[in-house]
Amino acid sequence: MQHETAERTRESLHGDYSDIIGSSPQTLEVLTKIELLARHDVSVMIYGETGTGKELVARAMHNNSPRATAPLVVVNCTTLQENLLESELFGHEQGAFTDAKRQHIGKFERADKGTLFLDEIGDLPLSLQPKLLRVLEEGEIERVGGKTMMPVNVRIIAATNHNLEQLVHEGAFRADLYHRLEGFSISLPPLRERKADIRELVEHFSQEPPQLTRFSMRLPPLRERLKAHAHRPATDEPIGRFAAQTFQLLQDYAWPGNIRELKKVVTHALILSEGKIILPEHLPQKLYAPDTNQAVLAAQNQPTVTIPVGLTLKEVEKIYILETLARMGGNQAKTAAVLDVSRPTLRNKLRTFQERDA
Repeated sequence: MQHETAERTRESLHGDYSDIIGSSPQTLEVLTKIELLARHDVSVMIYGETGTGKELVARAMHNNSPRATAPLVVVNCTTLQENLLESELFGHEQGAFTDAKRQHIGKFERADKGTLFLDEIGDLPLSLQPKLLRVLEEGEIERVGGKTMMPVNVRIIAATNHNLEQLVHEGAFRADLYHRLEGFSISLPPLRERKADIRELVEHFSQEPPQLTRFSMRLPPLRERLKAHAHRPATDEPIGRFAAQTFQLLQDYAWPGNIRELKKVVTHALILSEGKIILPEHLPQKLYAPDTNQAVLAAQNQPTVTIPVGLTLKEVEKIYILETLARMGGNQAKTAAVLDVSRPTLRNKLRTFQERDA
């Protein structure tokens, strides 16, 4: 009955939100807020852990807004080098610097009359934050090496997996930029808090032959099976079917990587099962290794770590990693699972801490 009510509520929405899968109360709350904010030309901050679908929410908000016919331009603040980020955002003139062989149009100009999505805004370098603030307040940009101010009409949607308010207290993010960006906010629940959506998500990811085909090229024996699947009538059974005990493992897992991790697991299982019933052994080992999974769940229920104000981000990272390692009894495998990093990455971090202290 609850699911039927959720479906009716979802159907009552006027926009197209087909890319956001799920009918849980948590998902419906997010969709309702997207629909409300989409029609208003205001800045929006999206909060959510890695893998919760922040870009999908930004796209839904743009596609259902009055700006939908204009471009949505995405900037990932974590992937650009600091010395190139200003050029990427504002553009540059030919000869502005050594490698500027020709004029470059920046993201703000490309997004004119549309939407600029600043993903992982919490990683934006401090040196660039006042320049971004000036553009947001004045509505004008100047290309690097240019002499002319150009008006831009851009709606800003930003996203982060950080606590921006905490970064402001630490001096890693400007307070005035924080208040300018967070006109309204949307918080995306992690998958562990919306497990009622797992069945719909699994069904959705199980019906994506292009995704399967891309992964299957690494496994030559499956090529012919996948080619045959691509030509099956739409009424045929899906290529993968999860056994009851397998699906229960999906429900019980803590999903530190959220929806992105679930998609990878479903693809992994579909390939290994070769179109047969998906059994627990077709899942990654971490899903049926109780000690690791319970460690993740236990860590998520622990009280938050208290970090003193005034520390650098490297010092904060060290405290958080070492505290997690201590709570996991020194077990690096469980610590890596809780932190959602590989064991080699964790070992390298610990080695770096030792070298600094030496």
